[in-house]
Amino acid sequence: MTEGEWVTAWRPDVPGVREALQARFRTHAYPPHVHTGWTILEVEEGVVEYRIDGRSRTAAPGAVTVLPPGVAHDGQAGRGAPFKKRALYLDAPVLSDDHVGLAVDGGAIPDRSLRLLLGRAFAALADPREALAAEEAVATMLSRLDAVLAPGGGPPPPGWSSHALAEDARARLDRSIRSGVPLATIAGSLGVSRAHLIRRFRATFGVTPHAYVIGRRVELARQRLLDGVPVATAAVDAGFFDQSHLTRHFVRHVGVTPGVYRTSRKARVQAT
Repeated sequence: MTEGEWVTAWRPDVPGVREALQARFRTHAYPPHVHTGWTILEVEEGVVEYRIDGRSRTAAPGAVTVLPPGVAHDGQAGRGAPFKKRALYLDAPVLSDDHVGLAVDGGAIPDRSLRLLLGRAFAALADPREALAAEEAVATMLSRLDAVLAPGGGPPPPGWSSHALAEDARARLDRSIRSGVPLATIAGSLGVSRAHLIRRFRATFGVTPHAYVIGRRVELARQRLLDGVPVATAAVDAGFFDQSHLTRHFVRHVGVTPGVYRTSRKARVQAT
């Protein structure tokens, strides 16, 4: 790589996501190649010129580019300037094969909602402590992409009322509130997609599954802090990754840090 070029790549612990990548290139040119899964790409700065299935295309800021599995493409910086991009490499089954034709023919997708959802997914994927939030963000992004590539989507599964499905999902989350359970596991066991599960859960309870779990964990942490255990212990006992993970969510929910909360409890006990 030349000066000013860099790559950051990691493998998130989220079902269906093979790799997340952010990069900046000035001179690098990708040779023609294929992927076995889907690639969801956003150019943040500059322009990428590429050929896919023999057709010339341009990817620029303001749009999302979708590269289907098994379709040859290349890529290089356009207009003589460097480009910065972020991309998700996904397993093939996450999107229908029916979308391949439109993804190839349509080029970049200038959909603001899709770009915002991709950005939200990247932010969540970058934090290994937020696996449930990342899975939720990716599922929501894929649902939007599915709607863009195939408007209308499919009907909800038969035999499930929205309320019953949400109640069942909440019960499963409650049974593993500390250890956590992937949304893909719950959705699969209920015979629905992750995106459908998230929508039904929010419609029934007013929050997403991730927000519900975080609220429950903060509640558990508060009880442990009132028991007098150290903040780090309360964090782990409640299911948070570590003390800083607890603190970030605790401040949002309670208005003070866990340490301040614990100290206020001690002060009140001593005063009585």
